[in-house]
Amino acid sequence: TAIWGLLSGKYTLNRAGYLLSKSMIWHGLILPALSILPLFIKFIQTLRQAYDTGKRWPYLGNAFKYFTAGLVTLYGMTHASVERSTWWLGCFIAATIYQIAWDSFVDWELMVFVPRSVSSSTLRKPNLRSWRIVNFCRRIRDMFPYIRLRPKRLFDDDSYYRKALFINAALRCCWMYGFIPAYRVSIADGSTQVTFVDKAHGWSFVLLATLEIFRRSIWGIIKVELETIKLMGSEGGENDLDKAGTADEY
Repeated sequence: TAIWGLLSGKYTLNRAGYLLSKSMIWHGLILPALSILPLFIKFIQTLRQAYDTGKRWPYLGNAFKYFTAGLVTLYGMTHASVERSTWWLGCFIAATIYQIAWDSFVDWELMVFVPRSVSSSTLRKPNLRSWRIVNFCRRIRDMFPYIRLRPKRLFDDDSYYRKALFINAALRCCWMYGFIPAYRVSIADGSTQVTFVDKAHGWSFVLLATLEIFRRSIWGIIKVELETIKLMGSEGGENDLDKAGTADEY
């Protein structure tokens, strides 16, 4: 009604905006559906990629990322901030950690696992009890690989990649927070419920959007670098188009 009144000239822009701000259908159904739609499209896209390629990995893992993000944001949009339990906060943190790990190990392939080499110190057999405990701990440690930056990189400065990893981890929560509106109108009783506590007088959403754009720019630089390395090939500088990624994960 508000949109039709605005288009027909029956309502002014302020009047139409006021009606939309009080609309239960707009806040309870249309806005949540429009917010979840991009995540749902990406979820379906990753499932289709798994079906077309006949490979479960990494497409199902990527689908799980969008599935969990959609559930967390949908619950945040449809429940007031005071109604959310610690379970929601825990799920939000777990989903964010999964997204950070996915960016670092899969999308960027920036972090790789390297097997540990058994050092000669672990083969010692001293009589001291303390050294036996130390050697035992070293053997346990050597059973697990350690994590390092991938060996093939285009930038010489390793600190650039560490800064990118830190910024991506620090700002990853902005992606899901950006889907949650400031308030919602309850379909049950028509009351206005605060869903996002904004202490910056409306500037919080501007800040979130700016930080997310900044994070995505860094994400894109590292992703383009990875695809460039794959296209150049491992030997002889020959192009290898089959090795290039085809999914535009975010």
